[in-house]
Amino acid sequence: IKCLIKVTKTMHQVMQELDLPEVLLAIHTFFSTLGPIELGLRSSREDRPLRMVKTVLFEVCKVKGLEVYKCLGQVPGAHTDGEGAFDPMDPSQPVIVSYISVNLS
Repeated sequence: IKCLIKVTKTMHQVMQELDLPEVLLAIHTFFSTLGPIELGLRSSREDRPLRMVKTVLFEVCKVKGLEVYKCLGQVPGAHTDGEGAFDPMDPSQPVIVSYISVNLS
């Protein structure tokens, strides 16, 4: 966790070196492994691993902005609507899309 804290503080400097599609896939896998019930439970208490993963995602969104959506190609289930936008309210979207949407709003 301490390594992740250090990385988030310099995220803007190392962003070009990161394989963002792979990072987003790892975050998606983490969220999916926990599942929606466990995510909710951990969000209500100070769960450090979840907090760090959400911080990494926040920093990615802060640096990349809407471009982050272009990096979701490896995330299973992430899809655009008929107009090419990701709808975070679509229940078939993976939860990472909702987190990205919140971070960008």
